Amino acid sequence: MEDPMIKQVPMTSEKSTVIRYAVLGFALLLSTSIYCNQQALSFTGFSMAIAFVSVGAITSHWSALREAGTYIAILSCSPQLSAVLTMPLASAFCESSLGWRYLYYSLGAVGLLLSATFFFFFTNHPRKHRLVSPKELSAITRGKEGQSVREPAPYKEICKDRCMQAVLLTTFGGNTAFFIFLHFGPTFMNLALGLDITETGYATALPYALCLALKFVAGPLFDISTFIPEKYRMIMFASISQGIMALCFCILSLTNNKLIAQVAYSGAVAFNGLNIVGSIKCAQVVARQHVHFIMVCITVVGCVICFVLPGIVTILCPHNTAEEWSHLFLGVSVFVVVTNIPFLFLARSEPAPWTKSTTKYKINIEQGFKSIGDAEKSLSKPNFAAE
Repeated sequence: MEDPMIKQVPMTSEKSTVIRYAVLGFALLLSTSIYCNQQALSFTGFSMAIAFVSVGAITSHWSALREAGTYIAILSCSPQLSAVLTMPLASAFCESSLGWRYLYYSLGAVGLLLSATFFFFFTNHPRKHRLVSPKELSAITRGKEGQSVREPAPYKEICKDRCMQAVLLTTFGGNTAFFIFLHFGPTFMNLALGLDITETGYATALPYALCLALKFVAGPLFDISTFIPEKYRMIMFASISQGIMALCFCILSLTNNKLIAQVAYSGAVAFNGLNIVGSIKCAQVVARQHVHFIMVCITVVGCVICFVLPGIVTILCPHNTAEEWSHLFLGVSVFVVVTNIPFLFLARSEPAPWTKSTTKYKINIEQGFKSIGDAEKSLSKPNFAAE
C-alpha cells in the first residue's frame, strides 16, 4: 500500500513526507533510549521505502525522457552508497573504545544535515525551481504533453499488465540476492571465510563501491546507446545484470578459495546494480505518471523479502559453515535465473494504454502553470480542451 501521507499525485507531498520521516528517524538515533532506537528503525525503514518510490516519481518529473536511464541509475545509488560508508565505519567503531553508540550519533548527525540540505534545495516540480531555465524546462517536459496531473492510478489495469508482472518478478529475484549480501554478507565473510571484523567491514564495502561505479557508467551508457532499440537495451542490461549475478552465486557455491569467493561476491553485488537500468527503466517507460505505484509494489516486495529472509538463512545455514552457505548460494543462483526469464519476453518500451488520460479534461503540462495546484485550480477555465 502507498504511504497515506503521499497523495494520489506523485511528488505533491513527497518533499514534506521524506523530510518528516528522515528527521524523525535520524533524531531518534541520537537518543540512548531502547524505545527510541526501536522507533528510529521504523522511521528509517519508512524513509528507505519512500526514497525508493521517489526514484520513479522524481525521474518522471525531473528528467527528460531520453535521460531517464541516467536519473534512475544515480537516484538508486543510496543503498550502495550507504553500505560503502557504514560498513567500514561500523567495523571501526566496533573495534574502538567508542562502541556502537557513537556510530549512531555520527550517522544521526549526518542524516539530519543531509535532510536539511534536501529540504532547502529540492522542489517537487522543476517548474517551481529558481535555477531551472525555460529552455531546460522545455527539454524536461518534451514528450510528456498528454499526461494528466490529477489522474487516479488504474490499479487493476496495472496489476493485470504482463510487462509490469515481469518487472516485479525480476526485481523480486534481484532484490532477494541483493538483500542476502546486504544483511548477511558480513556474517558470511566473518564466519564462513574467516575474515576478522575490520577486514570484513572493508571487504563487504568494496563490492558496493564497484556497484556505484557501474551505475554511474551504465545510466549514461544506456541513454547514449540509441543505435540499439530501447526495448532490447532494457532486456540486455537486465540479462547482463541477473546473468552475471547468478554466475557469481554459482561460483560462490562451488569454490573454497577465499580470493575467488571474494571476487565472486564483489561481482554479484556490483552487477546487481545494473538491473535498475533494465527493469526499473522499463517500469518508468511503460507506466509513465503511474510509475510511483510500481515502485511502491517493488518496495513492498522488498519488505517481505527482508521479513522472510532471516528465517530462511537461519534454517539453511544454522552453523554458518562454508558448506551450508554453498547450498544457499546455489539455490539463489537458480532462483535469479528463473525469475528473470519472463522479462526477456514481456518487456516493452511503449507507454501502456492505461497511461492515457481518461478524465473529461486533459491537461497539457506545457501550458505554463507554475505548480500542479495552479493547474488544478484552472480545470474549469476555457483554456483546457475537452476531449
